[in-house]
Amino acid sequence: MNRVAFIKEALNVNETQALIINELIKPIKDNELVPFFAYRANFIQPKQSVELITKNAVFAYRKERALAMIKAGEFKFKSIEQLSEFVRTFFKNERLCYGAAGYYDFVIIGVDENGNLINHYNLNDAGKPKQIGSENEYEVYTWLLNNQDRIGAIKFISQKETKTAAQISNKSEEKTALEIVHQDPDAILPISQKARELLAKAAV
Repeated sequence: MNRVAFIKEALNVNETQALIINELIKPIKDNELVPFFAYRANFIQPKQSVELITKNAVFAYRKERALAMIKAGEFKFKSIEQLSEFVRTFFKNERLCYGAAGYYDFVIIGVDENGNLINHYNLNDAGKPKQIGSENEYEVYTWLLNNQDRIGAIKFISQKETKTAAQISNKSEEKTALEIVHQDPDAILPISQKARELLAKAAV
C-alpha cells in the first residue's frame, strides 16, 4: 500500500484530500506514519477540516520530535543560523528558555510573532515583554548552541529564590575568609574581581 492509499484509508478521505494531505506530511517518514496519525488524533477539533488538523499536527510533531532527538543526543544544531531558523519557525509567540547567558535564572526568554527574542522579565509601558538587543540575542543563541538541551525547557524561578542563593554564596565566602584569618592572621585574603577593579580606580 502506497502513502496516498494509506492516508486515504487511515483518515477516510477522498483521493484529492489524500493527495493534499500527502503534501502536508512530506516531512514525515514512511515508518513514522502510524505513530504520527495516532499523535494527530490529539489535534482533532470540531468544525476543522482534515487538512487544517493535519497541518497543525505536523507542525507540532516535527517540533516535538526535534526536541526529543536533541535531548536524546541523536541530533545537534551545527550553527547559530540553523538554530535560529528552527527557533523562528517553531517558537513564535512561545517561551524559549530560562537563565540564558547573561541573565538570571528567573528571566525567561521568549520569541515574538516576528521571530525576535524577547525578555519576559523586562516589560514595556504596555506590559509586553521587550525585544532584546542584537548583541544580547547573539549571546543567547551562542549559549543555546552550547546548551541545546535547554531549548524549550522552561523553569519558573522566583527572583527571591535567586537572591537567597546569592546571599548564601556571599555568606559562604565570608565564612571562608574568617576561617583563613583564624588559622593564619598574616594570610592574604581572597578578593573578588569587582573589588580589585574598585581598588585599582581608587589608586589612580
